[in-house]
Amino acid sequence: MIRSHPFRLVLSAFFVSIVLGAAVAHAGSVSLVVTPTRVVLDDRHRSQDIQVISLSNERLSYEVDTEHYMQAGDGTLSPARQKTKRQELAEKMIRFSPRRATLAPKGTQVVRLVYRAPQGLPDGEYRLHMSVQPTPLDSSAAALGTGEGGSDQAAILDIYVGISIPVFVRVGESSAKVAVTGATFASPKGKPGAPGLKVGFKRSGNRSTFGDVSVIYKRPGDAKGRLLGRLPGIPIYYPNENLEIVVPLDLKSGEALKSLAGGSIEVLYQDAEGDQGEVLASSTFNL
Repeated sequence: MIRSHPFRLVLSAFFVSIVLGAAVAHAGSVSLVVTPTRVVLDDRHRSQDIQVISLSNERLSYEVDTEHYMQAGDGTLSPARQKTKRQELAEKMIRFSPRRATLAPKGTQVVRLVYRAPQGLPDGEYRLHMSVQPTPLDSSAAALGTGEGGSDQAAILDIYVGISIPVFVRVGESSAKVAVTGATFASPKGKPGAPGLKVGFKRSGNRSTFGDVSVIYKRPGDAKGRLLGRLPGIPIYYPNENLEIVVPLDLKSGEALKSLAGGSIEVLYQDAEGDQGEVLASSTFNL
């Protein structure tokens, strides 16, 4: 008889699911919602309340901790191998309360973030990620399924998924500029042959940007154009300067990319943070 042992796997997941500003993680009977999904603190807004909401029918404990990520040129995030000076300062400036709590079934807990900057801190942005990590209340082994002949043939896997949200502290004067550097047709990752537009961006300044990317197709004489694709909430994290992403294109039935020849494509990067809808960068490319 081969026995399968149940175990619990703890994951830290940044790209979980974003639904109307709430990060949602589902795994078996464990469900958490954290909202909002990003926090910006500055000299005028030195605190922020985060709601941690349980969708589980069972009691659930969690811990709050800090994580650090670096952004690659394609937008993916990976854990920082070594903390930078700014990341170390961010840890010292931001306080979370409470750091541990137990949620009742379907319960809600407020975690307060408070920022206190030491004197003489250079202007600019300081960033970390706040992680909310569920922890099991019952450490006993889960029951195993039993197959024919009494042999144990199944193991129950409880997955506890952590959620991380970015927290920005902007000290003194901070600003950023973005430019669209290029656009070429390319298939989205994992979807060979599917229509897409690879767009390049260049960010400058001492803070991150957060915006919605839109691709608008225009024929000669058509001032309004047609929305071909959109990716909401695309960050360019400081100190990353260059970003390339592929926007999936929604073509009409039977329409091919070559049929777009003679028109133009406008790429817009619009602010999704402060002055929402403000165009941070735009460029038009003739086809």
